[in-house]
Amino acid sequence: MDAKGVARWIAGALVATVAVVSIAACPGGNPPPPDAEGRPECPQDSVFIVNKYKNDRGSFTQIVTTIPVSGPITNVPEYHDCQRFAMSPDPKYGPLVAIFANHGLDSMFPAPFDSSAQPPSEAAAEIYSWDGDYAPLSIRKGFNCLYLHQTPNGWTALMTSVGDANDCLQKPASGTPLGVTSAKPSSDVNDYPPVARWDWDPQRHQHYISIRCGDEWCEVGPMAGFAASAFHPATTLPDEAVPGMGAPTSRERHRVLEIKGWYDEQHLAVADGSGLLVGTMTGTAFPHPLLERLKAVGQFSLKWIPSAYVQLDSDPGPYKGKLNLDQGLNTMYLCEGAFADCPGVPTGTTEPSCPDGADHRWWAKIISAGGDSVYRCVQRRIHNGVEMPGAVRWRWKETDETMWVRCPQGCCTVN
Repeated sequence: MDAKGVARWIAGALVATVAVVSIAACPGGNPPPPDAEGRPECPQDSVFIVNKYKNDRGSFTQIVTTIPVSGPITNVPEYHDCQRFAMSPDPKYGPLVAIFANHGLDSMFPAPFDSSAQPPSEAAAEIYSWDGDYAPLSIRKGFNCLYLHQTPNGWTALMTSVGDANDCLQKPASGTPLGVTSAKPSSDVNDYPPVARWDWDPQRHQHYISIRCGDEWCEVGPMAGFAASAFHPATTLPDEAVPGMGAPTSRERHRVLEIKGWYDEQHLAVADGSGLLVGTMTGTAFPHPLLERLKAVGQFSLKWIPSAYVQLDSDPGPYKGKLNLDQGLNTMYLCEGAFADCPGVPTGTTEPSCPDGADHRWWAKIISAGGDSVYRCVQRRIHNGVEMPGAVRWRWKETDETMWVRCPQGCCTVN
């Protein structure tokens, strides 16, 4: 009998503690301490979830530090997405919800479609809501499992709420059907990153799910119908060369615009005296089309490498002072090395202050749409042994929003 079974056998209807395999990818090897609600950042570079649930055997508390369906990629934020949900028309945010992609998302569905293939026994994604339900997607507080299945007539989806985080590793006993639309903008299966994202229905003002499905990209929402967000035209990104690699091809530029897993788009939060409110500005964070091929630290050493772009559709408000973003297209460059040795830093520029006072080796230069530049400290979190997609996404914090950008063997975030 495993540890979970022993705990249940002893506890019966009493409270039991079940420990899921504990790993952390942050330097030092330990997950950050949770806040009063058992939650670190959402997620930062590790996961720490205190999951309390009941079933016919009793009440249980499960300490989750590895999302079962995600396994080794649990702590790599580029694969997943997490934010508080907008509850339109209320400007206040609703529940804090994370979606974690299955670590086998790139192989769990046959491509091309095989009518004889059986549905996967595992969920394509595991969802956790810290503090509330989200009715449009049938998400309940706690753990939920998103199952996808391809049929001759297209894709089907099922959302089921579970108590035990490990239940998403099993076939669903029941659940709520969701609607699915799919697109195949590329015939190359490698153009589809194995990631999951939250997306936004611009007509009904609700969140829905955007996720890889075999050799297609799927959007999952209410059965009653939903409208997908628009793709971006090829002219959105400049034809900017990377030192030593040249300019991206037309295909490389198109794929990071037409396949949503590479980029992240959402209404950005703004702060008032009581916390964060849903802003009216839409921010879209794109990777440089060649970011996927930049895998060695040496490619960034003492060079400013174009890594990400941020498109804002209106006045930047606080994001001008925070990340030097203007309305329009802004560019982020990364450099590795001593700050003074990164080329072209104007004489007299003060080295950015890094929060922990450590000897940092990574820096960001952000050139606004208006043409002015600022420099910021960058924290790089290493994920050895994990291949990461060349994606970017917004980074939710309970008091702020910044960005995650994939960098060699790790994830980079701007302070």
